[in-house]
Amino acid sequence: MNKFNKKILLVALILSVITAYLSLSYIKGIKNANKKEEYINIVVAKQDILPRYKITAEMLEEIKVLKESHIVNSIQDESKIIGKYSKGKILKGEVIPKDRLIEEKDKDLSLRIPKGKRAISVAIDEISGVADLIKPGDFVDVYVTVNKKDFKSSGIKMAYPPITKLLLQDKLVLSVSKDMTRKEEKRKEVPMKYPVTLAVTPLEGEKLVHGEDIGRLKLSLRPIREKDTFNTKGTIREDIVPPKGKYIK
Repeated sequence: MNKFNKKILLVALILSVITAYLSLSYIKGIKNANKKEEYINIVVAKQDILPRYKITAEMLEEIKVLKESHIVNSIQDESKIIGKYSKGKILKGEVIPKDRLIEEKDKDLSLRIPKGKRAISVAIDEISGVADLIKPGDFVDVYVTVNKKDFKSSGIKMAYPPITKLLLQDKLVLSVSKDMTRKEEKRKEVPMKYPVTLAVTPLEGEKLVHGEDIGRLKLSLRPIREKDTFNTKGTIREDIVPPKGKYIK
């Protein structure tokens, strides 16, 4: 076979391969054109959602996306989002995966503080904490005992005897640190002192902080559904036992 015939044969072979490739591509294109694209609905933010906001239906909307292109971990059912809280800021149009949500029942203290209240911790021990029987969700009263105080004002000496006073009543226990940590790890042993966190108003918070600073606090566990409160004047030594001391020179 001469060189000319070999060239013709090579060109024919190349053209055959190209023709076959184009034919296959054409057939595949027809099949893809006839194939119906499948869409699914996913839930996205209808507006910007600030951190730690409770998510409502008005904040969400559903959009259609190609099934094969939808974002991993996206949620398709609004009910799995409504009522939960945002961990961080969620921008309008963003998908809301599960790991960006906080359950209301989760042990995140800031979500359990009632509106208008503040969380303030006081240090207690086994005795002042009702033998370690107080737990989150309980309601307690707070007593403060203040030592004797003497002072002089405008040349007049004043003496305040030791007194115990009912300081706060019906306060919600938000957490007890011996059974709650950030990692939800329980302590193996109850420490000598540990914080109990209460929900109080800002004014009550002032009293609680000052009471702990000048005296000793003790908690009293309240019965379930007991909402009665009492107005007390405080108790000093003479209210418990009559003065029977002897005069000492």
